[in-house]
Amino acid sequence: MLVGEILRRKNETKIKIEELEFYIEKISNINIKESAPIYTNILGKVFDLLDKYQNYIILLERSNSKCEIKVGTSDVKVSDAVKLRDTTNKKMGFITNLINSNDVSLNVPDLMDNRDKLMEEFILLNNAIEKNDWSTEVD
Repeated sequence: MLVGEILRRKNETKIKIEELEFYIEKISNINIKESAPIYTNILGKVFDLLDKYQNYIILLERSNSKCEIKVGTSDVKVSDAVKLRDTTNKKMGFITNLINSNDVSLNVPDLMDNRDKLMEEFILLNNAIEKNDWSTEVD
């Protein structure tokens, strides 16, 4: 199975877990006697999904720590590239929040230029990561 497939399956599993957690909140208003079998069933499903989710994370971490990708002129472990990409994305978010703030003393064009530079870095990292994800088989 490809890393990209595992990543998609992990994300779908997380969504299912969140949906079941939301459902648990909804049924918490039901009479305890009526809801006990439902809780038991849902908890079993949530626990199975949590185990599956954790297995996906382990597979991804194992693969990402072994594989190296070319980012610009440097060879970088995928796990490090993912961290760099996520940090770059957070930086862009902070700059966007500053641009959208009511502080008129900020130099918005300079902030936009900085965000554009970060976007180029993000794209470079993301493309290398995704290329690896869809070409690497997991053991």
